[in-house]
Amino acid sequence: MGAGNTFASTDVFNYLYDEDPDYMIDELNPTPMQGTLYYTCQEGIGRGVYYDEGTYRTFCSSTVFGAMADGIGSNTKADLMARYFSFLSYDPEPQIWLADTEIDFGYQYLNYPETMTVSIRNLGYENLIISSIYVVGEAFAYTGATTFELGWGEIAEIDVTFLCASLGLFNGSLVIESNDPALSHVINLNGACIIPPEIELSQLELYAIVPPGQIGNDILTIFNNGGSNLEFSLIPTDTTPEQIFQNPQTPRIRKSGAENIINKDNSRTLPIYLELISSLRDSTVLFFDDMENGINNWTIEVYLPDDLWHQTETNFNSPTHSWWCGQEGTGTYNTGNQISTAVISPVIDLTVVDTTVTLQFFENYDTENGYDCCMVDVTTDGGITWIPLRGSLGNAPSGSSGGWITSVLDLTDYTGSEIKIRFYFDTTDSILNNYPGWFFDDVVVYYDGVPWLPIEPGSGTIPAGGSMDISITYDATDLEEGEYTADILVSSNDPADPQIIIPVTLIVSFTNTENQVIPFNTALYGNYPNPFNPSTTISFSTTESTENTELAIYNIKGQKVKTLVNEKLEAGIHQVVWNGKDGSNKSVSSGIYFYKMKSSNYNETKKMLLLE
Repeated sequence: MGAGNTFASTDVFNYLYDEDPDYMIDELNPTPMQGTLYYTCQEGIGRGVYYDEGTYRTFCSSTVFGAMADGIGSNTKADLMARYFSFLSYDPEPQIWLADTEIDFGYQYLNYPETMTVSIRNLGYENLIISSIYVVGEAFAYTGATTFELGWGEIAEIDVTFLCASLGLFNGSLVIESNDPALSHVINLNGACIIPPEIELSQLELYAIVPPGQIGNDILTIFNNGGSNLEFSLIPTDTTPEQIFQNPQTPRIRKSGAENIINKDNSRTLPIYLELISSLRDSTVLFFDDMENGINNWTIEVYLPDDLWHQTETNFNSPTHSWWCGQEGTGTYNTGNQISTAVISPVIDLTVVDTTVTLQFFENYDTENGYDCCMVDVTTDGGITWIPLRGSLGNAPSGSSGGWITSVLDLTDYTGSEIKIRFYFDTTDSILNNYPGWFFDDVVVYYDGVPWLPIEPGSGTIPAGGSMDISITYDATDLEEGEYTADILVSSNDPADPQIIIPVTLIVSFTNTENQVIPFNTALYGNYPNPFNPSTTISFSTTESTENTELAIYNIKGQKVKTLVNEKLEAGIHQVVWNGKDGSNKSVSSGIYFYKMKSSNYNETKKMLLLE
């Protein structure tokens, strides 16, 4: 190959691709014509040359590929593979290639159309002119462009839809007409339309009162009122409010940290950490490190000269080690330079979960406010790119945390991936770096199993017209008195109701008067059972002994049916039974009813269903 973007010879040259003699291009003798592709077929050898503004570029040769560099760039084997088959079977006429000759839509649900994509490619040298695209068979539809052109090697994608407007098995075809000399190309279409499953739950809200140390039980029944199998799963998620300390940002005013000393106060956070660890089951913990067993495959990246991250005994949340971006000798991160460095976790596998995932860690920072930032990032590609979890340089936490705090970040968006977490500290500049720095400790990644809410089975299949009982357990064995909440996410293949959330409230309380716990808030809970016949129990709580509370039943027209409670109640948890009768003690008809609770500062309405 010669210099100046030209061949040394118009007859022959040899080119070794990456010093591999298997990739050899020879006997090239192109005829210059700007912007034209050339093909030469000699015995056992096929070649293609592109001539563009004085430059020849070879893109393929024989049954192997080579490449040559020129003033425009390099054409490598990888760039050429897509053209391999079309070149070896070179035909000057247009030639359709279809990714599929048959599309099977499988079983689809009535009135839920399904669309699939078809790829069309031109393997010929001349432009492929699509003159018509249409479907045969009323069960299928094509609404895209019916005419267009494809150059050599170009691909178009078109969509065909199975309408699923009536029940049964259906066959049809997608016909593509073009200037390909071959006959029209036909793709066979098949599909079956069935009645979808239809999910119904016996309860749309769960509520229980269980004494400390005891276990309560309940049954949730799932019905399939549809015409095909119902596939379902149940995933509980804890919604009990967590105690999270947050440090409000102060105005961005530059000042020295020379008088700041390391705040070692962990009196608030150590109990939270100990409670967290005791409450998490092994099966819910995806990653845990308390920094007490060495660096454990954590790695350090230094983006500017000074490497300050290290494990220390100077300050910690749980005894006796933490990570610190600072210097043992001076107690600050002041080196005279800008600091930009990170410590990165080992790989954390989130491919095994499809529910809420939480990162919780404990930190203690004292930095120049607004400038020296404590960033936490996540990567799903091994560190090529990093995604901020709580802000980037300039808006991530900085200033003083006031001692140890607990921080909670959501990792749910990254389920299905292997991730790493980066604790990244950057000071923006070299000015006013005489602050203690950033400590972190006790890093936990867990998903939202709910230890006090076992569910069995967690998934299953229910045939058309069938039902399945789900065992719900309220396990207060290790719970303190108080209110605990969760959501059960019910996912299914019911196309009309693919996800249903069931709120769950567990009150852990002694039920006798002497030990009655005062609820956290005035609230109307669910009724159980729901649907019901002939009676149901409604639970609610009050926090003020002096307030008047009214609980009444209304029909679907908004007419009051019966008042169940209208009096001043002691603060506590209450239950009242409605027997399905009105104020005149007459049985009411089946249907939907509402129960409404009113007090001085509370107003709430819920729905229930009385069965025949």
